[in-house]
Amino acid sequence: MKSLTGFFLLLAFAFPALGRETAATLMTPAEPVSAGQSARVDVVAMNPGAREASFDVEKVLEGTLKAGNASWPVSLHSGGPVPAAVSAGGFAVRRFTFDVPAAAVGRAILEVKRADGTPLRGVIDIVAAAPTAPQEAPAGPAATPLDGLASSAPAASGLASNFAGRFLPNQPIYFIYGDGAQAAKFQFSFDYRIATMVFGQAGHETVATLRGGYTQRSLCDLNSESSPFYDTSYMPEITLNTEARMPRAGGRLFTWLGLRAGFQHESNGRQGTDSRSLNIFYVRPRFVLGSLESWNVVMLPEVFTYVGDVADNKGIENYRGYGKLRLYLGRGDGPSLMFTGWAGKDFDHGTFQWDLAVPTRIRWLNIESFLYLQYFNGYGESLRAYDRKSDAVRAGVSLVR
Repeated sequence: MKSLTGFFLLLAFAFPALGRETAATLMTPAEPVSAGQSARVDVVAMNPGAREASFDVEKVLEGTLKAGNASWPVSLHSGGPVPAAVSAGGFAVRRFTFDVPAAAVGRAILEVKRADGTPLRGVIDIVAAAPTAPQEAPAGPAATPLDGLASSAPAASGLASNFAGRFLPNQPIYFIYGDGAQAAKFQFSFDYRIATMVFGQAGHETVATLRGGYTQRSLCDLNSESSPFYDTSYMPEITLNTEARMPRAGGRLFTWLGLRAGFQHESNGRQGTDSRSLNIFYVRPRFVLGSLESWNVVMLPEVFTYVGDVADNKGIENYRGYGKLRLYLGRGDGPSLMFTGWAGKDFDHGTFQWDLAVPTRIRWLNIESFLYLQYFNGYGESLRAYDRKSDAVRAGVSLVR
């Protein structure tokens, strides 16, 4: 557990130093805008730190508007007074307007680039312009969701700043239940963006992020007295991620998404003969087969090597091997099916897992989640039982897939 303690000490020193930075996000109109007219977007800079930070959003932003297979360059211009600083725990706003191309119709992606190369993206619904009578005054730019924050701005900004562009999804988050000795299974996982780096020439930049991640997966027997936990895996990690730019041309059959490489510690926190712990270094590229606007398969092959002593997991490489493959089949916000598989060092201990996620929404409570169905068959569903074969079907809900 020493490496686990060291990991959290690293994050404890890194977070306060980076908390003084502002994080920017792009807020687009809540209602559809008309093609050929002016639209308004807001760049919101949030300050999660304990000190006042400078408000450094540029006056003019260049970007691209993409709808379907077509794209247009756009220039966003700001006017009016702009605050010079962002108060601790607060936010500041710079309003921009731009001319929507007359030929742009449908759901479009607006991507703008700041001076440091950091991209900001948002989605805008564009409708064909309706004929306007001569006596009618031209409509102003559509309002963004920020207009609704007038009376609650201090409280709302305080809540939002805690997650200001830093917390990101990692692995799926779910709670599922089935039958058998370990009937219940749940997992939560997240990344925290520690630093962002931009490399390359203008227009061809590569964005890299240094992240601290954490995943926890537990199996427990809810049917037994006191509902004991059978095993829990604690998996902190430190990673370097590269993020590819959004392709300017649509209709691609192959899209490179980026690369993730990291050091991960895994432990079940137990003592004695049930104690398990190991460290790995892994590399995981990400790419898409198929159109980004339609059905596609996201592929995440992974190779890894064990770092340090694995004496309390004798022969674990025979069951886990040195790599795994994840495949996601899905389409936008619709249902998705994920396959995860590995075969052991000699390809004689096959293990696979299927995860089906179906979006669901309870409108009167404004709850959005996924109905989640999982089937596992193979070795090592828990670290404690890495050399035992099992199979289980469980169903439940997921917040992140």
